[in-house]
Amino acid sequence: KATSIDIHALHRFSPHGCPCATCKKGDPDPYAGQVAATWCGHSTFVVTAGGYTVLTDPVLSYRASPVQFAGPARMVPTVIPTNDLPYVDVVTISHNHYDHLDTATVEALIRHNHSTLRKTQSSSCTADSAIEKKAVFTHPVFVVPIGMKERWFCPLKKSIPELDLDLVVELMWWDTADVAIAVAANRAKLSKSDKASISFTVAAVPVQHWATRNGMDLNRELWCGFDFAIGASTGNPIKLF
Repeated sequence: KATSIDIHALHRFSPHGCPCATCKKGDPDPYAGQVAATWCGHSTFVVTAGGYTVLTDPVLSYRASPVQFAGPARMVPTVIPTNDLPYVDVVTISHNHYDHLDTATVEALIRHNHSTLRKTQSSSCTADSAIEKKAVFTHPVFVVPIGMKERWFCPLKKSIPELDLDLVVELMWWDTADVAIAVAANRAKLSKSDKASISFTVAAVPVQHWATRNGMDLNRELWCGFDFAIGASTGNPIKLF
């Protein structure tokens, strides 16, 4: 049986809070700022920690397949549509199998963050003309194994010109990247006063697996797990694996 997600609670865990009028009028949320993980099926989790929102291996389509009329189908319906997700700072993708890397979901995530940005601007602007003049584009930082950027994201840009390849970070096993600067730049587009304040380091770690999308590209891309360290400079970092 499918389990529904409390959308309002999910948004209140995120650093941007829930945008609905009911939550805004309520008391301060006691869970704000805590570490939370919401399971959305298989390897898809919404993780909020240290003021960041991370989405892992996002697959929200009905089938884990290159086409939606055939292939392995979900055992239960999608518990949360992309449009109900909070603003996503970082997306991690562990490997290229269809049950971990879904084209339709990634495309929707890029457009969802754009939509979230526009909604936030509209709430702070009084004139429709001002909204149009201030419209900008942003999408999550994608952290992926080596090879995925060139073989998958670069071709994707042909269908989504707004995709910023500078926001796709490739990692080899044991490589690390601090994505806080890129997240801060994205948030500056959303609101100049809303920037990432602490470091966010992502490390790729070895796992035993394999990679292919069509059977002809066996192991042309790497696969990995991820280790997060948020706020290392504070001396009391949040560590997640």
